[in-house]
Amino acid sequence: MEPSSKQLSDSISIKLDNLRPLSFDCCIYRVPENLRSIKREAYRPLVVSIGPFHYKDERLRAMEEHKLRCLKYFLNRAESHNLEDYVNFVKEREELVRKCYAEEFTLNSGGFVEMVLVDAAFIIELFLRDWDNGDRRGGNDRIVGRPRMIDQVLDDIRLEENQLPFFIIRALYDFAREPDLPDYPSFLGLTCKFFLFEQIELRSQPKHFVDFLRFCYLPSPPPPKPDESGERPCCFSVTYLHKAGVKFVDFLRACFPPPKPDESGERPFCFNVAYLHKAGVKFELAKKGSSLLDITFDGGVLKIPKIMIEDSTESIWRNLMVFEQCHQFEDAYIIDYLCLLDSLIDDPKDVEMLIQDKIIENWLGTNEDVSDIFRNLQNYIRINPSTFYYSDVCQKLNDHCRSTWHKYRAILRQKYFNHPWAVISVISAIVLLLLTVIQAITGVVSIIHK
Repeated sequence: MEPSSKQLSDSISIKLDNLRPLSFDCCIYRVPENLRSIKREAYRPLVVSIGPFHYKDERLRAMEEHKLRCLKYFLNRAESHNLEDYVNFVKEREELVRKCYAEEFTLNSGGFVEMVLVDAAFIIELFLRDWDNGDRRGGNDRIVGRPRMIDQVLDDIRLEENQLPFFIIRALYDFAREPDLPDYPSFLGLTCKFFLFEQIELRSQPKHFVDFLRFCYLPSPPPPKPDESGERPCCFSVTYLHKAGVKFVDFLRACFPPPKPDESGERPFCFNVAYLHKAGVKFELAKKGSSLLDITFDGGVLKIPKIMIEDSTESIWRNLMVFEQCHQFEDAYIIDYLCLLDSLIDDPKDVEMLIQDKIIENWLGTNEDVSDIFRNLQNYIRINPSTFYYSDVCQKLNDHCRSTWHKYRAILRQKYFNHPWAVISVISAIVLLLLTVIQAITGVVSIIHK
Protein backbone atom coordinates (compact mmCIF):
# COMPACT_ATOMS: atom_id res chain seq x y z
CA MET A 1 0.00 0.00 0.00
CA GLU A 2 1.38 3.35 -1.04
CA PRO A 3 1.92 5.85 1.84
CA SER A 4 -0.34 8.88 1.93
CA SER A 5 1.00 12.37 1.36
CA LYS A 6 0.80 13.00 5.12
CA GLN A 7 2.78 9.87 5.95
CA LEU A 8 5.38 10.68 3.30
CA SER A 9 5.80 14.26 4.50
CA ASP A 10 6.09 13.05 8.12
CA SER A 11 8.77 10.54 7.09
CA ILE A 12 10.74 13.23 5.23
CA SER A 13 10.37 15.63 8.19
CA ILE A 14 11.89 13.07 10.55
CA LYS A 15 14.86 12.66 8.22
CA LEU A 16 15.28 16.43 8.01
CA ASP A 17 15.13 16.79 11.81
CA ASN A 18 17.81 14.11 12.21
CA LEU A 19 20.27 15.78 9.86
CA ARG A 20 23.55 16.61 11.55
CA PRO A 21 24.46 20.33 11.32
CA LEU A 22 27.36 20.96 8.95
CA SER A 23 30.53 21.90 10.77
CA PHE A 24 33.03 24.57 9.76
CA ASP A 25 35.70 22.41 11.47
CA CYS A 26 35.39 19.60 8.91
CA CYS A 27 38.86 18.81 7.56
CA ILE A 28 39.22 15.01 7.21
CA TYR A 29 37.63 13.57 4.09
CA ARG A 30 37.05 10.24 2.43
CA VAL A 31 38.85 10.09 -0.92
CA PRO A 32 36.40 10.62 -3.83
CA GLU A 33 35.86 7.39 -5.75
CA ASN A 34 36.96 8.79 -9.11
CA LEU A 35 40.37 9.68 -7.61
CA ARG A 36 40.63 6.43 -5.67
CA SER A 37 39.98 4.36 -8.80
CA ILE A 38 43.17 5.68 -10.45
CA LYS A 39 45.46 4.20 -7.78
CA ARG A 40 43.73 2.66 -4.77
CA GLU A 41 46.92 1.70 -2.93
CA ALA A 42 47.93 5.38 -2.73
CA TYR A 43 45.12 6.04 -0.24
CA ARG A 44 44.92 2.76 1.72
CA PRO A 45 46.86 2.12 4.96
CA LEU A 46 49.05 -0.98 4.96
CA VAL A 47 49.84 -1.66 8.63
CA VAL A 48 48.02 0.74 11.01
CA SER A 49 44.61 2.35 11.24
CA ILE A 50 44.33 5.87 12.66
CA GLY A 51 40.89 7.38 13.15
CA PRO A 52 37.46 6.00 12.21
CA PHE A 53 37.65 5.52 8.42
CA HIS A 54 39.64 2.25 8.62
CA TYR A 55 38.76 1.34 12.20
CA LYS A 56 38.30 -2.43 12.70
CA ASP A 57 39.78 -3.17 9.24
CA GLU A 58 40.74 -6.85 9.40
CA ARG A 59 43.88 -6.23 7.33
CA LEU A 60 45.22 -3.93 10.07
CA ARG A 61 44.21 -6.01 13.06
CA ALA A 62 47.77 -7.12 13.86
CA MET A 63 48.76 -3.59 14.91
CA GLU A 64 45.91 -3.16 17.43
CA GLU A 65 47.73 -5.04 20.20
CA HIS A 66 50.85 -2.93 19.63
CA LYS A 67 48.77 0.24 19.88
CA LEU A 68 47.44 -0.92 23.26
CA ARG A 69 51.02 -1.58 24.43
CA CYS A 70 51.91 1.96 23.40
CA LEU A 71 49.00 3.28 25.48
CA LYS A 72 50.34 1.29 28.45
CA TYR A 73 53.86 2.73 27.99
CA PHE A 74 52.38 6.22 27.63
CA LEU A 75 50.46 5.83 30.93
CA ASN A 76 53.68 4.69 32.63
CA ARG A 77 55.45 7.82 31.41
CA ALA A 78 52.68 10.16 32.56
CA GLU A 79 51.97 8.90 36.07
CA SER A 80 50.39 12.11 37.37
CA HIS A 81 47.16 11.19 35.57
CA ASN A 82 45.46 7.82 35.54
CA LEU A 83 43.63 6.15 32.68
CA GLU A 84 40.27 7.52 33.79
CA ASP A 85 41.63 11.08 33.64
CA TYR A 86 42.66 10.56 30.03
CA VAL A 87 39.32 8.97 29.14
CA ASN A 88 37.49 11.96 30.60
CA PHE A 89 39.88 14.36 28.83
CA VAL A 90 39.04 12.82 25.43
CA LYS A 91 35.33 12.42 26.24
CA GLU A 92 35.01 16.15 26.95
CA ARG A 93 36.30 16.83 23.43
CA GLU A 94 34.49 14.01 21.62
CA GLU A 95 32.02 16.25 19.80
CA LEU A 96 34.80 18.56 18.59
CA VAL A 97 36.69 15.57 17.21
CA ARG A 98 33.60 14.16 15.47
CA LYS A 99 33.00 17.52 13.75
CA CYS A 100 36.37 17.25 12.02
CA TYR A 101 35.20 14.35 9.85
CA ALA A 102 33.17 14.74 6.68
CA GLU A 103 31.07 11.69 7.57
CA GLU A 104 28.98 10.72 10.56
CA PHE A 105 29.98 7.42 12.16
CA THR A 106 27.70 4.93 13.90
CA LEU A 107 30.42 4.16 16.44
CA ASN A 108 28.96 4.79 19.91
CA SER A 109 30.49 7.29 22.32
CA GLY A 110 32.46 4.73 24.32
CA GLY A 111 33.94 3.08 21.23
CA PHE A 112 34.77 6.44 19.66
CA VAL A 113 36.53 7.77 22.78
CA GLU A 114 38.52 4.52 23.14
CA MET A 115 39.60 4.68 19.50
CA VAL A 116 40.74 8.31 19.77
CA LEU A 117 42.63 7.71 23.04
CA VAL A 118 44.40 4.55 21.81
CA ASP A 119 45.34 6.08 18.44
CA ALA A 120 46.49 9.39 19.95
CA ALA A 121 48.57 7.63 22.60
CA PHE A 122 50.11 5.41 19.91
CA ILE A 123 51.18 8.46 17.89
CA ILE A 124 52.53 10.32 20.94
CA GLU A 125 54.49 7.28 22.13
CA LEU A 126 55.81 6.71 18.60
CA PHE A 127 56.99 10.32 18.37
CA LEU A 128 58.56 10.23 21.85
CA ARG A 129 60.53 7.08 21.05
CA ASP A 130 61.69 8.58 17.79
CA TRP A 131 62.83 11.67 19.72
CA ASP A 132 64.71 9.44 22.18
CA ASN A 133 66.18 7.40 19.30
CA GLY A 134 64.68 4.34 20.91
CA ASP A 135 66.44 4.76 24.30
CA ARG A 136 63.26 4.64 26.41
CA ARG A 137 61.21 1.98 24.71
CA GLY A 138 60.07 0.22 27.86
CA GLY A 139 60.39 -3.15 26.14
CA ASN A 140 60.86 -4.66 22.73
CA ASP A 141 59.69 -2.13 20.14
CA ARG A 142 58.21 -3.39 16.87
CA ILE A 143 58.46 -0.08 14.97
CA VAL A 144 61.20 2.35 16.03
CA GLY A 145 64.60 1.18 14.85
CA ARG A 146 63.11 -1.24 12.33
CA PRO A 147 63.38 0.43 8.91
CA ARG A 148 60.64 -1.49 7.12
CA MET A 149 58.03 -0.97 9.83
CA ILE A 150 58.81 2.67 10.57
CA ASP A 151 58.64 3.48 6.85
CA GLN A 152 55.26 1.77 6.48
CA VAL A 153 53.83 3.47 9.57
CA LEU A 154 55.15 6.81 8.32
CA ASP A 155 53.44 6.21 4.96
CA ASP A 156 50.17 5.31 6.69
CA ILE A 157 49.94 8.40 8.89
CA ARG A 158 50.40 10.61 5.81
CA LEU A 159 47.11 9.41 4.29
CA GLU A 160 44.10 11.75 4.23
CA GLU A 161 41.69 9.02 5.38
CA ASN A 162 44.00 7.90 8.19
CA GLN A 163 43.99 10.95 10.44
CA LEU A 164 43.11 12.23 13.88
CA PRO A 165 42.65 15.98 14.32
CA PHE A 166 45.96 17.57 15.24
CA PHE A 167 44.43 19.50 18.14
CA ILE A 168 43.35 16.41 20.12
CA ILE A 169 46.79 14.73 19.89
CA ARG A 170 48.57 17.94 20.89
CA ALA A 171 46.10 18.63 23.72
CA LEU A 172 46.52 15.11 25.11
CA TYR A 173 50.31 15.44 24.89
CA ASP A 174 50.26 18.84 26.65
CA PHE A 175 47.95 17.40 29.33
CA ALA A 176 50.57 14.72 30.07
CA ARG A 177 53.66 16.86 29.44
CA GLU A 178 53.16 19.62 32.01
CA PRO A 179 53.64 17.43 35.11
CA ASP A 180 55.51 14.41 33.71
CA LEU A 181 57.39 15.24 30.50
CA PRO A 182 59.02 18.65 31.06
CA ASP A 183 62.24 17.71 29.26
CA TYR A 184 60.49 17.00 25.97
CA PRO A 185 59.82 19.62 23.28
CA SER A 186 56.43 20.84 22.14
CA PHE A 187 54.29 18.46 20.15
CA LEU A 188 55.06 20.50 17.05
CA GLY A 189 58.78 19.92 17.71
CA LEU A 190 58.19 16.17 18.00
CA THR A 191 56.19 16.22 14.77
CA CYS A 192 58.91 18.08 12.85
CA LYS A 193 61.52 15.61 14.09
CA PHE A 194 59.46 12.57 13.14
CA PHE A 195 58.70 13.84 9.63
CA LEU A 196 62.35 14.97 9.18
CA PHE A 197 61.57 18.69 8.85
CA GLU A 198 63.37 21.53 10.56
CA GLN A 199 61.45 23.39 13.24
CA ILE A 200 59.02 25.70 11.46
CA GLU A 201 56.74 28.57 12.42
CA LEU A 202 53.15 27.91 11.41
CA ARG A 203 50.61 30.56 10.55
CA SER A 204 47.94 28.49 12.30
CA GLN A 205 47.56 25.08 13.88
CA PRO A 206 47.53 22.28 11.28
CA LYS A 207 44.27 20.42 10.86
CA HIS A 208 46.09 17.07 10.80
CA PHE A 209 49.37 15.56 9.56
CA VAL A 210 48.52 15.93 5.86
CA ASP A 211 47.89 19.62 6.48
CA PHE A 212 51.16 19.79 8.45
CA LEU A 213 53.07 18.41 5.44
CA ARG A 214 51.38 20.99 3.25
CA PHE A 215 52.49 23.77 5.59
CA CYS A 216 56.07 22.47 5.41
CA TYR A 217 56.11 22.66 1.61
CA LEU A 218 54.80 26.23 1.41
CA PRO A 219 57.29 29.10 1.13
CA SER A 220 57.94 31.35 4.11
CA PRO A 221 56.44 33.92 4.07
CA PRO A 222 53.44 32.15 2.52
CA PRO A 223 52.43 32.94 -1.07
CA PRO A 224 50.00 35.84 -1.48
CA LYS A 225 46.40 34.87 -1.96
CA PRO A 226 44.48 36.25 -4.92
CA ASP A 227 42.47 38.58 -2.68
CA GLU A 228 44.82 40.12 -0.10
CA SER A 229 42.01 42.20 1.41
CA GLY A 230 40.37 39.08 2.77
CA GLU A 231 36.96 40.40 1.73
CA ARG A 232 34.48 38.41 -0.29
CA PRO A 233 33.26 39.99 -3.50
CA CYS A 234 29.60 40.77 -3.00
CA CYS A 235 26.64 42.54 -4.56
CA PHE A 236 23.20 43.79 -3.50
CA SER A 237 20.36 41.46 -2.55
CA VAL A 238 18.06 39.80 -5.11
CA THR A 239 15.17 42.11 -4.15
CA TYR A 240 17.29 45.22 -4.57
CA LEU A 241 18.63 44.07 -7.94
CA HIS A 242 15.10 43.20 -9.14
CA LYS A 243 13.82 46.66 -8.21
CA ALA A 244 16.77 48.15 -10.09
CA GLY A 245 15.58 46.36 -13.25
CA VAL A 246 18.26 43.67 -13.35
CA LYS A 247 17.30 40.66 -15.47
CA PHE A 248 18.87 37.61 -13.92
CA VAL A 249 19.54 35.75 -17.16
CA ASP A 250 21.65 38.71 -18.29
CA PHE A 251 23.18 38.93 -14.81
CA LEU A 252 24.29 35.28 -14.92
CA ARG A 253 25.66 35.72 -18.43
CA ALA A 254 27.76 38.65 -17.20
CA CYS A 255 29.00 36.69 -14.17
CA PHE A 256 29.86 33.55 -16.12
CA PRO A 257 30.97 34.57 -19.63
CA PRO A 258 32.00 31.76 -22.01
CA PRO A 259 35.77 31.25 -22.19
CA LYS A 260 37.43 33.25 -24.94
CA PRO A 261 39.35 31.29 -27.55
CA ASP A 262 43.10 31.39 -27.13
CA GLU A 263 44.10 33.59 -30.05
CA SER A 264 47.78 32.77 -29.62
CA GLY A 265 47.11 29.05 -29.98
CA GLU A 266 49.21 28.39 -26.84
CA ARG A 267 48.61 25.72 -24.26
CA PRO A 268 46.92 26.97 -21.05
CA PHE A 269 50.06 26.23 -19.04
CA CYS A 270 53.49 25.63 -20.55
CA PHE A 271 55.29 23.25 -22.89
CA ASN A 272 57.30 20.20 -21.87
CA VAL A 273 61.00 20.18 -21.03
CA ALA A 274 62.16 18.96 -24.44
CA TYR A 275 60.22 21.68 -26.28
CA LEU A 276 61.42 24.40 -23.90
CA HIS A 277 65.00 23.19 -24.33
CA LYS A 278 64.69 23.52 -28.10
CA ALA A 279 63.35 27.04 -27.57
CA GLY A 280 66.50 27.96 -25.67
CA VAL A 281 65.26 27.62 -22.06
CA LYS A 282 67.97 26.59 -19.62
CA PHE A 283 67.12 24.47 -16.57
CA GLU A 284 68.93 25.00 -13.28
CA LEU A 285 68.63 23.64 -9.78
CA ALA A 286 67.32 26.34 -7.44
CA LYS A 287 69.60 27.35 -4.59
CA LYS A 288 69.67 25.13 -1.53
CA GLY A 289 67.02 25.99 1.04
CA SER A 290 64.44 27.07 -1.53
CA SER A 291 60.87 25.99 -0.86
CA LEU A 292 59.47 23.20 -2.99
CA LEU A 293 57.18 25.74 -4.64
CA ASP A 294 59.88 28.32 -5.51
CA ILE A 295 59.95 27.79 -9.28
CA THR A 296 61.11 30.92 -11.14
CA PHE A 297 61.87 31.90 -14.74
CA ASP A 298 64.15 34.83 -15.46
CA GLY A 299 66.66 35.61 -18.19
CA GLY A 300 65.88 32.42 -20.07
CA VAL A 301 66.62 30.24 -17.03
CA LEU A 302 63.97 28.10 -15.31
CA LYS A 303 65.05 27.37 -11.73
CA ILE A 304 63.39 24.42 -9.99
CA PRO A 305 64.08 23.14 -6.45
CA LYS A 306 65.27 19.55 -6.01
CA ILE A 307 62.56 16.93 -6.71
CA MET A 308 63.18 13.68 -4.85
CA ILE A 309 61.20 10.77 -6.36
CA GLU A 310 60.87 7.79 -4.00
CA ASP A 311 58.44 4.91 -3.50
CA SER A 312 56.19 7.04 -1.27
CA THR A 313 56.31 10.23 -3.34
CA GLU A 314 53.22 9.58 -5.45
CA SER A 315 51.11 8.63 -2.42
CA ILE A 316 52.16 11.80 -0.56
CA TRP A 317 51.35 13.98 -3.56
CA ARG A 318 47.99 12.32 -4.17
CA ASN A 319 46.86 12.72 -0.56
CA LEU A 320 47.95 16.36 -0.47
CA MET A 321 45.96 16.92 -3.65
CA VAL A 322 42.87 15.24 -2.17
CA PHE A 323 43.05 17.49 0.88
CA GLU A 324 43.44 20.64 -1.23
CA GLN A 325 40.70 19.55 -3.63
CA CYS A 326 38.27 18.93 -0.78
CA HIS A 327 39.33 21.67 1.63
CA GLN A 328 41.80 24.26 0.25
CA PHE A 329 40.60 24.94 -3.29
CA GLU A 330 41.11 28.71 -3.11
CA ASP A 331 44.84 28.38 -2.41
CA ALA A 332 45.66 24.96 -3.83
CA TYR A 333 49.41 25.55 -4.10
CA ILE A 334 50.36 21.87 -4.16
CA ILE A 335 47.89 21.13 -6.97
CA ASP A 336 49.25 24.11 -8.92
CA TYR A 337 52.83 22.92 -8.36
CA LEU A 338 52.07 19.40 -9.58
CA CYS A 339 50.06 20.77 -12.51
CA LEU A 340 53.14 22.71 -13.63
CA LEU A 341 55.35 19.62 -13.29
CA ASP A 342 52.76 17.63 -15.22
CA SER A 343 53.04 20.18 -18.04
CA LEU A 344 56.84 19.97 -18.01
CA ILE A 345 57.10 16.17 -17.90
CA ASP A 346 55.46 14.27 -20.76
CA ASP A 347 57.77 11.31 -21.28
CA PRO A 348 61.02 9.68 -20.03
CA LYS A 349 63.10 12.04 -22.19
CA ASP A 350 61.88 15.01 -20.12
CA VAL A 351 62.78 13.14 -16.93
CA GLU A 352 66.26 12.34 -18.27
CA MET A 353 66.93 16.00 -19.08
CA LEU A 354 65.89 17.10 -15.57
CA ILE A 355 68.09 14.39 -14.05
CA GLN A 356 71.05 15.66 -16.10
CA ASP A 357 70.39 19.15 -14.74
CA LYS A 358 70.37 17.67 -11.18
CA ILE A 359 66.77 18.77 -10.61
CA ILE A 360 65.22 15.30 -10.32
CA GLU A 361 66.78 12.65 -8.11
CA ASN A 362 65.28 9.30 -9.10
CA TRP A 363 65.18 6.66 -6.34
CA LEU A 364 62.08 5.02 -7.81
CA GLY A 365 63.38 3.04 -10.78
CA THR A 366 63.46 3.87 -14.47
CA ASN A 367 62.77 7.26 -16.00
CA GLU A 368 59.59 5.77 -17.46
CA ASP A 369 58.40 4.96 -13.92
CA VAL A 370 58.79 8.64 -13.02
CA SER A 371 57.00 9.90 -16.14
CA ASP A 372 54.15 7.44 -15.43
CA ILE A 373 53.53 9.18 -12.09
CA PHE A 374 52.87 12.48 -13.83
CA ARG A 375 50.85 10.92 -16.65
CA ASN A 376 47.81 10.26 -14.42
CA LEU A 377 48.47 12.63 -11.55
CA GLN A 378 46.06 15.35 -12.70
CA ASN A 379 43.16 13.08 -13.72
CA TYR A 380 39.88 14.29 -12.16
CA ILE A 381 41.72 17.15 -10.43
CA ARG A 382 40.11 20.54 -10.92
CA ILE A 383 42.39 23.51 -11.55
CA ASN A 384 41.35 27.07 -10.76
CA PRO A 385 42.87 29.14 -13.62
CA SER A 386 42.00 32.46 -11.96
CA THR A 387 44.22 31.67 -8.96
CA PHE A 388 46.85 29.44 -10.63
CA TYR A 389 50.03 30.16 -8.67
CA TYR A 390 52.41 29.75 -11.63
CA SER A 391 50.45 31.71 -14.23
CA ASP A 392 53.19 34.37 -14.40
CA VAL A 393 55.93 31.74 -14.86
CA CYS A 394 53.94 30.01 -17.61
CA GLN A 395 53.23 33.30 -19.36
CA LYS A 396 56.94 34.17 -19.41
CA LEU A 397 57.83 30.71 -20.71
CA ASN A 398 55.24 30.93 -23.48
CA ASP A 399 56.43 34.43 -24.43
CA HIS A 400 59.99 33.11 -24.58
CA CYS A 401 58.96 30.21 -26.84
CA ARG A 402 57.03 32.55 -29.13
CA SER A 403 60.15 34.66 -29.77
CA THR A 404 61.77 33.76 -33.14
CA TRP A 405 65.11 35.13 -31.97
CA HIS A 406 65.22 32.75 -28.99
CA LYS A 407 64.44 29.79 -31.26
CA TYR A 408 67.20 30.64 -33.76
CA ARG A 409 69.69 31.30 -31.00
CA ALA A 410 68.83 27.95 -29.43
CA ILE A 411 69.30 26.16 -32.77
CA LEU A 412 72.72 27.77 -33.20
CA ARG A 413 73.78 26.85 -29.69
CA GLN A 414 72.45 23.28 -29.79
CA LYS A 415 73.56 22.38 -33.35
CA TYR A 416 76.72 24.39 -33.94
CA PHE A 417 78.04 25.35 -30.49
CA ASN A 418 77.30 22.21 -28.47
CA HIS A 419 80.94 20.99 -28.46
CA PRO A 420 84.35 22.74 -28.36
CA TRP A 421 85.41 21.17 -31.68
CA ALA A 422 82.14 22.29 -33.25
CA VAL A 423 82.81 25.84 -32.09
CA ILE A 424 86.34 25.71 -33.55
CA SER A 425 84.96 24.37 -36.86
CA VAL A 426 82.36 27.16 -37.10
CA ILE A 427 84.95 29.84 -36.28
CA SER A 428 87.35 28.35 -38.85
CA ALA A 429 84.63 28.35 -41.48
CA ILE A 430 83.77 31.98 -40.73
CA VAL A 431 87.45 33.01 -40.90
CA LEU A 432 87.86 31.11 -44.19
CA LEU A 433 84.77 32.81 -45.58
CA LEU A 434 86.04 36.24 -44.55
CA LEU A 435 89.45 35.58 -46.14
CA THR A 436 87.76 34.44 -49.34
CA VAL A 437 85.62 37.58 -49.44
CA ILE A 438 88.65 39.79 -48.79
CA GLN A 439 90.59 38.00 -51.53
CA ALA A 440 87.73 38.48 -53.99
CA ILE A 441 87.39 42.15 -53.15
CA THR A 442 91.15 42.64 -53.54
CA GLY A 443 91.04 40.95 -56.95
CA VAL A 444 88.17 43.14 -58.14
CA VAL A 445 89.94 46.29 -56.94
CA SER A 446 93.14 45.23 -58.78
CA ILE A 447 91.23 44.72 -62.04
CA ILE A 448 89.54 48.13 -61.70
CA HIS A 449 92.89 49.90 -61.16
CA LYS A 450 94.39 48.22 -64.25
